[in-house]
Amino acid sequence: MDDEKALVSAVTVLIGLSLRKKRKRKEKKRTWAKPWLLRKGIQGAFQNLETELLTEDPEQLHNFRRMDDAAYAELLQKITPLIIRKDTVMRQAIGPGERLSITLRYLATGE
Repeated sequence: MDDEKALVSAVTVLIGLSLRKKRKRKEKKRTWAKPWLLRKGIQGAFQNLETELLTEDPEQLHNFRRMDDAAYAELLQKITPLIIRKDTVMRQAIGPGERLSITLRYLATGE
């Protein structure tokens, strides 16, 4: 009888410890990306730079891309099917406009 009570109490203690460990794991939530990285599409350097230059100083945007808006739009339209990437569960892909602008800037300046 005492052995039975000891066995029941030991099992109860083990179940309690097991549940406590599970609760601790649930409390410790991990994220795949930092919050500031998730805001890249809204507050990223490319989006801010393109928007600001387009509204404030179109001449500097022309200097940054090394081509006018019409030529840029035409080139982007032609190469988008070739350079577009799919979004994944882990992250969003870099858009074709950003890929093209970065490439043009690199080819023009080497930076």
